[in-house]
Amino acid sequence: MPNVTDPVLQEFLEALDRVAGLRLVDWEQEVPFDMDGKRQRLDFLVHAQLGDEKKATALGIEAKDRVYPPDAQALMERFTAR
Repeated sequence: MPNVTDPVLQEFLEALDRVAGLRLVDWEQEVPFDMDGKRQRLDFLVHAQLGDEKKATALGIEAKDRVYPPDAQALMERFTAR
């Protein structure tokens, strides 16, 4: 992956490339955002094109060493909340 200096992010993007075909456009680290009036942050925000059709997508990534099922559920709810 060009320009990706974080090894965890690089490994994730390489795995995503093998599964879905990925062309990295750009990425940022420690990206702030607001949710429910609270200041949060993403570990990484990746802009990429996925698949054969190269559909543009933005991926908000929170890097964890381990995730237990209840934690994974909470993360999914956090990222899908409006």
